[in-house]
Amino acid sequence: LNLEQLLLLYAEEVKRPHLDGMDNSALSIPNDDGGRKHVAILVSGSFRRFFLRSTAANLVKPMVRQGHTVELFAFLMTGEHTPWKSDVRPYLKHLTWDPAFGPPSQEKPSDERIRSTIIGAVHSAGGTVRYLELRNTVLLDDDEQLRNLRSEAQRQFPKEDPDSRFPTRSLGRTATVADANRNMLRLFRALEWTFDAMVAQESIQGYKYNHVLVARDDAQWLQHFDLNALLRSGGPEVELYVPECSRRWLNSKDEPGGAPPMLPSEMCDHVQLLARNHAELLGRYYSRFFSHSRECHVAANGATRSCTSEELLRWTMVTNGVRWRQAEQKLLPYERSAHIKTPSHGIQVCYHKFCQTDGPRRLKLKGDLHMCQSAYIERRLDTVGYYGSCPAHKARGELTTVPPAPPARVALYMVTTGSYDDAAPTYNCTDVMARMSPPFRDRYRVSCLAVVDSHAAARRAAETGWTPVLHPPAPDSQRQQRRIKITGWNSRRDIDEFDIIVYHDGKNGLYGSGGNTSEDICFLERKLAPALDLVANGSVELIAYAHPDRSSTAEELDAITCKSLCSTESLSKVRMLHHAHGYPDHAGLADTSNLVWRARGRSPALRLGMSGWIDAVETTGCMRDQLNFEFAMWKHNVRYRLLPDRMRPFAKVRKHTLPHTKYYTDSTGNTRTYRSDNVTAAEISCFANAAASRAAAAAAPRQGP
Repeated sequence: LNLEQLLLLYAEEVKRPHLDGMDNSALSIPNDDGGRKHVAILVSGSFRRFFLRSTAANLVKPMVRQGHTVELFAFLMTGEHTPWKSDVRPYLKHLTWDPAFGPPSQEKPSDERIRSTIIGAVHSAGGTVRYLELRNTVLLDDDEQLRNLRSEAQRQFPKEDPDSRFPTRSLGRTATVADANRNMLRLFRALEWTFDAMVAQESIQGYKYNHVLVARDDAQWLQHFDLNALLRSGGPEVELYVPECSRRWLNSKDEPGGAPPMLPSEMCDHVQLLARNHAELLGRYYSRFFSHSRECHVAANGATRSCTSEELLRWTMVTNGVRWRQAEQKLLPYERSAHIKTPSHGIQVCYHKFCQTDGPRRLKLKGDLHMCQSAYIERRLDTVGYYGSCPAHKARGELTTVPPAPPARVALYMVTTGSYDDAAPTYNCTDVMARMSPPFRDRYRVSCLAVVDSHAAARRAAETGWTPVLHPPAPDSQRQQRRIKITGWNSRRDIDEFDIIVYHDGKNGLYGSGGNTSEDICFLERKLAPALDLVANGSVELIAYAHPDRSSTAEELDAITCKSLCSTESLSKVRMLHHAHGYPDHAGLADTSNLVWRARGRSPALRLGMSGWIDAVETTGCMRDQLNFEFAMWKHNVRYRLLPDRMRPFAKVRKHTLPHTKYYTDSTGNTRTYRSDNVTAAEISCFANAAASRAAAAAAPRQGP
């Protein structure tokens, strides 16, 4: 069909009665006609995130082939809005549309092009588009109920964004909580309009749909959806199917983009298949926010907190008596994904959020699989060397300095004493540094030092391009590692021989192929050079990198407490130390696995700061060194800077050799330890309650004198 025919077809299919006051309660749901179902698919969200091709080929077409009637109701925003956490997820700024709409360009396709492409794809799959609304955005300011809530919020919490607490109080770590709520309101207001259109269509056709499938705009259907198999899995008594989502990481729970297991109080909100008699619960979810969202609370460990979005969904369904089942991922074969436009690698499709079933019932994934937050995608977003050394790219000189003469001497070192980390280096340091660009080598001459405590480890280091610095083994190797990490090694190569020190943990290495490709070298140069320049030109004396998940010492203290990574006594000492000095905890939180600092000519403040850092670690007895980093830098007024996590030059490429040490108190009151990396349900619940307590404390009005 050509464009004109498609638009005529759509005009014939989509009847647009006045929706207000539509009542189809008297209509019946048709009985099975040889197993045939009438299915309505509801989608609301952003045009840029919509996976049209997979929706048509793997969702609509398989159901049609099974003999079902499938009809689409969609509302897509074509304008720009602020994605949640776009400040810490750079790929969100490079989203582009499904290639079905044409190649990426500066200007989005016209509404006419978008409309005809969607209608054509669904029609070719055997389905029908009954409602398709394209708007620049979903307005919220015209809703009187929402305006009233915002006014009330401004009176109660004048220093907060009025959307920070409605419809949910997110446990997010950044100020984008309000953006998340606005996006949630837009999503479900648009979904309500699609539901109203579905109700109108039912009135026109004289019967109701059997099932309503609500899917996120970014759901990529990876395999053929088998509606019959899904319905057989639960039987006639099940009224709602949602993804089980028992595993929310692709390769490792520690990978960027991975998420901890869901809480028992949560229900996955990516995709839902509802029996028609309960579809209104989700179809008019937006309207329900104003009457029900503030009633939802979760009780745990003697405290209560407001529900998150996934807890609100479960609470809504359970309180309304819906019989529901968590379906294995192979029965709901989707992943929330994104099309990412890259400078030189075309469009990359990656997983935005991951949802999988553990064990044999998992969805079998094929192809080159990556999370959108992974280094693989980040490298493809920008492979430009910081000094312009990569082919076909111009130099980036906005932060560079005049090359020092002679080159600044840099010591890059790591510490792998004891058995906590594998002593074998993850890359050949001398080879990597020799392959950096000529402009980089004109500025910096890098020596590679590996601090070890055995002759075998020293040989392995020498074989992989590192100069070994041998220390005698210590009774407490973890304490030894922390001290050398913070204060430097103690050998004939004195620290003051170098201008700048670069440190990374033994578990860290290069992004990508470990320095085996020119792209890896380019990527490292782009990450490392800005930090070296800032220290070399005197802007700061120390560079650290922001923690990817937490943003304050209080959050880190809660995380360590929940995971039992330090003894109760040592954590009490940390709290007392910070309180005694009036530490304000406004400086963020560093992940101290990467550090860059001035060596020769460092100020007394930096010397005191580093000394105070290790003293705080050893005095309190808690070896989680980043717990005291900001405190020590603040106390001694060190000129340092936290760069964004995405600028970290060395990434985690392997796990620690040994699991973490965890502490507990036995029945006699003695402190005992064991090793484990398992995350328990009690720990996850502890994290959520701690976040809620911090949010409540931050929002509480300050008492006057």
